[in-house]
Amino acid sequence: MFYIIKNVFKTIRYKLVLNIVLIISLFIGLYAVFIVVSMMDSMLQIRFTMSLKNESEVSIAHISQSSESTLTAPINVKSIEALLSQYDFIKDKTIIENVNQSDIFTDEVSISYSVPDESFSDFHNYKICEGRFFNENDFNSMDKICVIEQQLMDTGKYQYGSNYIIENEAYKIVGVIYTAEYRGRVFLPRLREPDKTRLNYYDVAVRYNNINDYMRINWESLNGSVDNKTGVEYRKDGTAYVQSVLRNFGIVAVIILLYSLINSYNIIANRIAANSASYGIYLSVGASPRKIYIHIFLEMSIYALIALLLIFLIDPIVSTFIKQFLEHYVGVFSVCTMVFMALFISLTGEY
Repeated sequence: MFYIIKNVFKTIRYKLVLNIVLIISLFIGLYAVFIVVSMMDSMLQIRFTMSLKNESEVSIAHISQSSESTLTAPINVKSIEALLSQYDFIKDKTIIENVNQSDIFTDEVSISYSVPDESFSDFHNYKICEGRFFNENDFNSMDKICVIEQQLMDTGKYQYGSNYIIENEAYKIVGVIYTAEYRGRVFLPRLREPDKTRLNYYDVAVRYNNINDYMRINWESLNGSVDNKTGVEYRKDGTAYVQSVLRNFGIVAVIILLYSLINSYNIIANRIAANSASYGIYLSVGASPRKIYIHIFLEMSIYALIALLLIFLIDPIVSTFIKQFLEHYVGVFSVCTMVFMALFISLTGEY
């Protein structure tokens, strides 16, 4: 075995430039697959964070306020609470006010944050990455604090304990959470300017004794646009969207991988053909075909593992940009799948 390993490294050094091309080719193909696999790993997280607690008892309504309703009958937390108080079949509720303020000159969003109420944690799944979420004291205190979603952390601009600036006002980051529902959002325990008119939108989760009652709420009376779904429908729609994105990227990744493997196997095949005389000599002096197969397998394994090592070394840098646009999570599933892919390529390479 030592003799085979020695010959493998001799072969690798013999045509170093060509081997570097081979490793780069494998790297490109495996990295395309790695992105898809990390997205699948993220989807395992999303299946948790896109679901509502006790979702079979819950509905969620997305309410958008029109410009006309701000003048005639503005939608706000009080008007939503007044509507829901009319129904005795409602067990509990939580309201999240989402604020997107635009610059009056450029019409670009200048402020974007979400304001949950104290019941948020009773309805929504999320993961604490650092610090904490709001507690009862935070909702009653005037301290300027905030909680940010993990995607903002991935930009590298913020860190736990630092400040998040909103229109020259500093809000201390007391926690970092992961939630697929509010990717890249900032959470505040209260509105910054409660008297200022905005075109806000609201997410209202309602818990019932009987989920069939969710259609009985007259959301239309709020004079806005309402999308009302059961918790199960809400999760399925979110998962279906991620699956569609994953499917599209998966097709691209497979094409890139196949192209990469064709180039890699052509290099290996040409090398085997060029070394056929040497293999013949090895066989004539007593070497078994098995040892030749092991030689080729070990050589392909080294190329694949180097490509895999490059992926894990480069990904922390690249992921800073990728995570802002794609769900990208490297967990046990991602690592195990990529090791399996490297082993598979090594095994098939000898054929």
